[in-house]
Amino acid sequence: MAKLLKAALEADDLVLGGGNTNKLKTLPAGARRVQNSSAFTGGFRLWDK
Repeated sequence: MAKLLKAALEADDLVLGGGNTNKLKTLPAGARRVQNSSAFTGGFRLWDK
């Protein structure tokens, strides 16, 4: 599913977080696991000038 999401969004980098990411056996190229707290940092960076 992550591979389809990455392709659909044409993302260079896919950041996955949350407890369920531990259930993924492998990640697609360009994807990485992060802590949930990283979502806040990413969200703030979206709106940073």
